Amino acid sequence: FSISSNLKHHHIIHTREQPYECPKCGKRFWSRLDLLLHQHTCTGERPFRCTDCRKSLTQSSHCDSHCRIHTGERSYKCPKCGRS
Repeated sequence: FSISSNLKHHHIIHTREQPYECPKCGKRFWSRLDLLLHQHTCTGERPFRCTDCRKSLTQSSHCDSHCRIHTGERSYKCPKCGRS
């Protein structure tokens, strides 16, 4: 690993350590990002908003997926039947 923090992060995989704890519910996580994403759910915070219908969501990826409803975009297609 070229950066020591990457080695530390990788080491958690082997130890199964979950050093990040939600202060609200006590649930533990192995990455700070997972904790931050969880905290939106735990606190009820919905910081991401659809620009078309104003629906609010907890994660930006959920918002991106939701917004495709309005555009009709279907990025994923079944390789067997072609349905998207």
